[in-house]
Amino acid sequence: MAAAGAGHEIACHTFSHLDCGAADEGAIRADIARNEQALAEWGAPRTTTFAYPYGDVSLAAKTVVNRRFGVSRALHHGLIRTGTDLNQAPAIGIEGPAGGVYGQRWLEYAVHTKAWVIFYTHDVVEDPSPVGCTPRVFRELVDRARSRHCDIVTVAEGAQRVGAAEG
Repeated sequence: MAAAGAGHEIACHTFSHLDCGAADEGAIRADIARNEQALAEWGAPRTTTFAYPYGDVSLAAKTVVNRRFGVSRALHHGLIRTGTDLNQAPAIGIEGPAGGVYGQRWLEYAVHTKAWVIFYTHDVVEDPSPVGCTPRVFRELVDRARSRHCDIVTVAEGAQRVGAAEG
């Protein structure tokens, strides 16, 4: 898989975009297994992180996901510091017309407080979907992070740096 070979992290999700906030443990476990099987068939390496579809989380979902993954990204906003629940890690979407400005603000807050921030988007193209961003917005955020001497790492590496166990 070219993306993984280029250093990009391939995270797990549910195959059918199952709402983990409403599903039972068995359904969540089965849908994650189906997603992992599909990724393996495409040549992706074994995943170590997870992203909750829709950001929805339940006790059942956290139980299943925590048994398998070292860190799981949700959709509530925030920064990661010592003691943050990495089975429901906060993340910042850099999507839509204001995504770049929003991302820059969160980056500055992370720098100021010496915290870790996870950014996410779904597509990076010139004409993005409502949950995507343009290459310019993405590049500007990366350039700002570099100019502020931030380490740019995958979610898995960031989790290792704060002491999370691999899944």
